[in-house]
Amino acid sequence: MRNTLIRAIALLLCFIMILESCTGNSNREKDPVEKAEDNNQAKFDKIAEQDAQSLVDAYTGSLYALKVAEAAKVKASSQQAKDLAIMIAEAHAAENDQIRILAGQKQISLPADLSPEESDKIVKMNQGKGLKYDKDFAGLMVAKHTEALNMYSKCSGDCSDADIRSWFTAALPALQKHLDTAVAIKEIIDKMR
Repeated sequence: MRNTLIRAIALLLCFIMILESCTGNSNREKDPVEKAEDNNQAKFDKIAEQDAQSLVDAYTGSLYALKVAEAAKVKASSQQAKDLAIMIAEAHAAENDQIRILAGQKQISLPADLSPEESDKIVKMNQGKGLKYDKDFAGLMVAKHTEALNMYSKCSGDCSDADIRSWFTAALPALQKHLDTAVAIKEIIDKMR
């Protein structure tokens, strides 16, 4: 009887360890950005994979801006922040559609959603309130659009695929407009009390 109980406990512990290892692996697989990157790495040679990564980066950045802006359309307290949110949400929804079409033509995998870390950043930001939230939102839009403008400029010259390179080049003027608008609105909001 005692040996049977010891064997049952040992089997139960083994089963628990197996479940934990499986659960740990499935959590890593749930990061949609990593999954898309792994798919692209498996499909393409090094040069084409770099172009694919550029589109993945553009898409995740645009998706992040879209999700932040969608929340800001509701949460922002100033009309300036709401106007910025509306502009960003509309523009990035259209940009995401363009990226999805181009990625589909090139058989590039895009993430189904943001990484858990990026999603957590949005949740944390959405805990803010009032004018502080507006200032944080405008500041984030300036920072993210500055990063994106730098990346798009680099990709417009460095991507080897002519269609991808052309897309980045064509997207630069609108991105610059978004950055200029975000800077102007941030300056107005920063002066509010």
